[in-house]
Amino acid sequence: MTAAGVLYPLEQVAREFRALVERPVPLEMKTADLGEGLPDGTVDVVALRALLLHPALGHPTRGAVWARLFELAGLGGREGQDWRLAAVGMALPGLTRVSMRWAQTVKTAGPEDRAEIQMIVLGGFWEQFAAMQEDGTWRRDPARIPARLLWAAERAARAALTRASRVREAEVELEHVPAARDERVQPEQLLAVAVRKGIISAKGARIVAWTRLDGTPMAEVTRLLGGSRESLFMLRTRTERKLAGAIASGRLSSEDVELNFERLDRPENSVS
Repeated sequence: MTAAGVLYPLEQVAREFRALVERPVPLEMKTADLGEGLPDGTVDVVALRALLLHPALGHPTRGAVWARLFELAGLGGREGQDWRLAAVGMALPGLTRVSMRWAQTVKTAGPEDRAEIQMIVLGGFWEQFAAMQEDGTWRRDPARIPARLLWAAERAARAALTRASRVREAEVELEHVPAARDERVQPEQLLAVAVRKGIISAKGARIVAWTRLDGTPMAEVTRLLGGSRESLFMLRTRTERKLAGAIASGRLSSEDVELNFERLDRPENSVS
C-alpha cells in the first residue's frame, strides 16, 4: 500500500500467492518426475519459485515445471483457480521488471499510473496464458513458456502506452479546433460520436470517460458496472485501441462532432 492509498496489482498478486502456502493445506506440486535439481517429493509453490530462479536449474526442468503448471491450471473449480494464481505468482519477478521498466518511461508517473501499468502488464500476461491454454501451444516448447508470457506482457505495455500517447495527442489537437459559439470540441464528444458510428461500445465509452476524463477509480467503476476489475480494464484497453485506430485512419475526426450531443452517463447518475 502506498502513501496515496493505492494497492498495486502486483502487490495484491504477491499477497494472494503467499496465501497459497500459508493456509492449513499449502498448494504443492509433485516434482520428482520433472528433472534434476528439484525435490523428489512435493514442494510448495513459493519454494518452487525460488528454485526456478536459481541459475543452476536447467531450462528443460524449468519448462517441465511450467508445463505442469499449465496442466494443473486447466483443472476445474477452485483447484484450477489456485494453480492459475500460482502461475502468475511464478512469473511475478519478471512481471515486476517489465512494469518498472515501462513506468520509468512515463515522466510524471504517480501511484495511479504505476498501478495502471501493472494492470496492463497483468492483462497481457493473462491474455497470452489463456490463448496458450486454448490452442495448446505451450506443449510445443515448454522451456519457452515464461519468455512467451513475459513478451506478451511487454507488448501489452508498449501498445497501451503508445495508444495513450496517441489519444493525448488527438485530445490536444481537438482542443484547438474552432467550433461555433466559441465552444470547443471535447474528448467526451468524440466518444459519443465513436459510439454512434459503432466504433466502440457504449460501455467502453463510459469506462474511458469515467476513468480518463473524470478520474473515477477503476474500483468504483467496477462496483457500478459489475464484473471484474480486470475485465473492465481490458475493455477500456480495447476501446482505446479502437479509438486510436479510428483517429489514425480518419474514420473519426473533429468534423464528425456535433455541438449538441447526448452526454455520457456519469457515475453519480448510474444505478449502483
